[in-house]
Amino acid sequence: MDSILESGSILHLDSATSRYLESVRSLSILADSALGTYNAIVKHLDEAPEGALKSLVVTVDRIFLQPRQADSTLDCDDPGRYTLEEHAEALSYLIHTFATLGGIQDSQFDSIDEGGIEEGIYHQLLVSACKLRVYHEVELLVDVFSYSASNDGNTIHLRPDDARLEQSVRLGYIHFQFQKQLVTVRGSADRDDANASLHDFAQHVYERLGSSVVKRRDQPFPRYVLALPTDLEDLIKPFREDGLFKEDLIYLEGAARELYVQLGTLLQFQLANKLTILDVVKIRRFLNFLREVMAHKLVPILQTDPPMVLRSLLPVFHKDSLLDLLALCVSRDSAEAFLRVATYNGDSRRGVFDVQYQPLILGEERYLVPMNVLCSSDVLRNLMYTERTKIHQDSPDLPMQRAVAGALRTRFGKVAEGAKLRVRGRSLEIDVVAVVERTLLVIECKSAFHPCGVHELRTSYEHIQKGRKQLDRLREALEHEEARCRLGQSVGWDLVEVDQVRTCVVTGNRIFNGYVVGEHPVRPAYELINMVVAGRIKMGDEEFCVWRESNFEAQDLLDYLAGTTVHADFLGAFRDGARTYVLGDTNVNVWTYLLDAERFAQTLRARYRRARAGKS
Repeated sequence: MDSILESGSILHLDSATSRYLESVRSLSILADSALGTYNAIVKHLDEAPEGALKSLVVTVDRIFLQPRQADSTLDCDDPGRYTLEEHAEALSYLIHTFATLGGIQDSQFDSIDEGGIEEGIYHQLLVSACKLRVYHEVELLVDVFSYSASNDGNTIHLRPDDARLEQSVRLGYIHFQFQKQLVTVRGSADRDDANASLHDFAQHVYERLGSSVVKRRDQPFPRYVLALPTDLEDLIKPFREDGLFKEDLIYLEGAARELYVQLGTLLQFQLANKLTILDVVKIRRFLNFLREVMAHKLVPILQTDPPMVLRSLLPVFHKDSLLDLLALCVSRDSAEAFLRVATYNGDSRRGVFDVQYQPLILGEERYLVPMNVLCSSDVLRNLMYTERTKIHQDSPDLPMQRAVAGALRTRFGKVAEGAKLRVRGRSLEIDVVAVVERTLLVIECKSAFHPCGVHELRTSYEHIQKGRKQLDRLREALEHEEARCRLGQSVGWDLVEVDQVRTCVVTGNRIFNGYVVGEHPVRPAYELINMVVAGRIKMGDEEFCVWRESNFEAQDLLDYLAGTTVHADFLGAFRDGARTYVLGDTNVNVWTYLLDAERFAQTLRARYRRARAGKS
């Protein structure tokens, strides 16, 4: 690598290639530390007692039982620094390593290593795996996301070459978390007593049946186990029926919104052969009910008898027993289908195993089930991702496209979907096209799940890059009056007064919000819809109108697409930040951006009017 860089002028390497090769050289220093960490993990797992696998799983499931906010200011060797998702990723890596080393056997589910757990051995293994995942992440940051790596002695610095790209990723995740909290809060506040609460039902069952559903067993070691009564009809009936609990509705309404479909359409969607979304909902709520009943017994003794909690936390089922259990609330065929898509047996169909996607861990004849991980995960979204299914499989962008076009039709008379344009013998399709005063607005819609992790982020990035190429072709063609004339003929419009073409990639998730890919701004669908229909932005308890006047004007949309309004405000409120890790003998600083919420709030108050009730 050194000789290549030294011969850069002879090889005619451009600056981007040279910078990339310099980054690879710097990462090679980190690779030695990563290899050392990997070898230490493998050695420990290879020599670990038989209960090590279950001990790792129970350590993470205990964290999910009572989640706490990760503290990024803590030392990188402190487990409290890492989020639930980072713990789940680390556990996934370690389980897969176990499977690679010698497979997963039923005997690994029999006991836990209580002494090792108490000494913190498994926490530290998880931390090591978290840090090793950082190495995998920084490789992708350099390869895909325009980061450069440099080294200063034993410290590696990773900095984004494209600040706007990194800021748009951070902004997207901030918006996603805000919307997720908002949906939960609104859902809870808007729900009346028409739908029973699953939490209340589980509490009622525990208070009424108590020790008859959670029983102590002393052999082969003291623990609590679930023991469902022999007369199950009254208990199982709410889970077998199609009615929904309050928590189901809140969850499903949020999922339907993210997928741009009606709730009824979502429930009937076939996720896999003989498995509908409604089947998954029934299984999810039944398992969540069992988890909550057990939690009523275990949470009160977390501090007084932690070993008993750890021994009791993970149920182990024989394959036939788990199938029988799930078949209490759905058909046997549907239960078998769920087990197929949610099980990990050492061979991940996704290429990258994630315990939040495949939470049922299968040995030879038995399942280990981390109930708190399973029930805390977005099961519907994760299984849809695993199965590579979308509501409209042939046209996955269509629901979002219709929503965007519908919003534009409330303000503009000329809006069309799926318009065709033939250029130089090639047929081009425009997802959404609209006339905004004298501007022809061309929109390419890209639907993708919200990315959980850098690998899925890469998929979203590839989507917008594909949108860039499509819009490049369309924009080049539509700059010519003759092509605009033919487009006008195909949709029945007179476009003679159009004097400019504007483009936009509209995404189904919120990632890359505010980015400009090539010459095309990237905007999330719901934000664009809000700008057109309502023009509101919330910050805490405050709400502002971001239109220039009381009523919507076309220029509001054009300014929004140009990035001179809310995106200028958001991106202007970012400040430099860094995530710091120690991997072996190497320090790693990953530079990023943090939103200064107070600065952003001050900008909103100074620039926009307080919103009033009603829409214009």
